[in-house]
Amino acid sequence: MKIKFLNNKKFRKKFFASIIISTYNRAKYLQTTLESRTKQDYPPEKFELLIVDNGSTDNTREVAENFQKKHPGFQVRYVYLDEPCLSCARNKGIEMSRGEIEAFVDDAMYHFLV
Repeated sequence: MKIKFLNNKKFRKKFFASIIISTYNRAKYLQTTLESRTKQDYPPEKFELLIVDNGSTDNTREVAENFQKKHPGFQVRYVYLDEPCLSCARNKGIEMSRGEIEAFVDDAMYHFLV
């Protein structure tokens, strides 16, 4: 499924977007969600992936770091928060965002994004 406004050529020239992904102990889903971003047709230089980890105890950090290494052409940042709190994660994402537009994506939304 493509997001129509992101496919608009005028939009592509103008806006840098931050895709904020909040996650908590869902590394196996996060991997697929991140990989799905590589299949979209919005130019990678026009967005960043901001992964906000809500205190995961699984290998979420490793998944994020491996994705960064595997896809150096994508702007990926990872931040760890000490406690699980979705609103805290989203607020941290907004605070760290470099985008003119912020989009919130769940860590298991890969099937909606491809």
